Amino acid sequence: MADGARGALALARMARTFTQDRLLDSAGFIGEALLRGHRLDLPRLEELHRSRLLVPLYRVVPGGPEEGRRVDVLPDGHLDRRREMRAAVREGRLRDCADELEDQPHERPGGERGPWWNGFLYSSWQLLDLHEVEREHRTWRAGVDRTPRLLHLRRRRALVLCALAPRYLPGVLGMEGVDAPGESAELAQLLAAAPVRPHDLRQFAEDLLWEARRDPLRRWLPLLRHSDHRAWSELRGEALDCLWLRVAAEVLLRAHEELALRGVVEPLPEVGVDAGAGVGADRWQPLSDRLGARREPLGEVLKRFGLL
Repeated sequence: MADGARGALALARMARTFTQDRLLDSAGFIGEALLRGHRLDLPRLEELHRSRLLVPLYRVVPGGPEEGRRVDVLPDGHLDRRREMRAAVREGRLRDCADELEDQPHERPGGERGPWWNGFLYSSWQLLDLHEVEREHRTWRAGVDRTPRLLHLRRRRALVLCALAPRYLPGVLGMEGVDAPGESAELAQLLAAAPVRPHDLRQFAEDLLWEARRDPLRRWLPLLRHSDHRAWSELRGEALDCLWLRVAAEVLLRAHEELALRGVVEPLPEVGVDAGAGVGADRWQPLSDRLGARREPLGEVLKRFGLL
């Protein structure tokens, strides 16, 4: 980042961004949202974009390379929208939707023929926003002013999750191929690209864990901690929605813990493990419900749930 670039376009230039999480076109975003219990279509996405409640991460401009905007990036072998995004970066055709003032169509304009793509790309981390976005959309339609600061914070949260996912997400999901701390970009560089301050990580994570309290499977969290992505991927609806809130929180907290080891931030406090197991609300705090909290012995968990 020698040019001092920040935000979505800076992340697009980094070699490992979106290698562990997903970059979704409109159809992909609608499909993933449905798995989490959210019904969307192109007109709804366009209205959410116009209201600034849910703004895509990028827009790929059609056409050939634009001189003066070209950027040298390494070629990409992924046969998905990430490959198209990287080509757009190289050719100067990638736009940060947060910087665009004019609305672009989400649906095919009348009279257009042949293959057509609206060019919008969402981060899979933006799916985390949908529960709040749908509630805010109802108030927006009723003429109630939304809070731009909260919308800005959600976008920064999505960007920092995009930056941190290659480093921490495989470990959170229990997958092979976890990057060692020195094998990817420096953590300070990742945070600066978002841009997010180190002490923001814990607050973002705790906000996600607060929201995850609506999880219908919250009392099963002690058992979920002994599982991994192979079982988690079978969840649907609100349970899947909340599971990814916890996954995102864990990505952020692992980054916080690495910074704490370096003395950049304060270590996380020791907390009792609630895990939805009946501890009184006055003793609960968000970190009690993190996926990476101390796990009870599996035998004890199975006995408590009548599975042993």
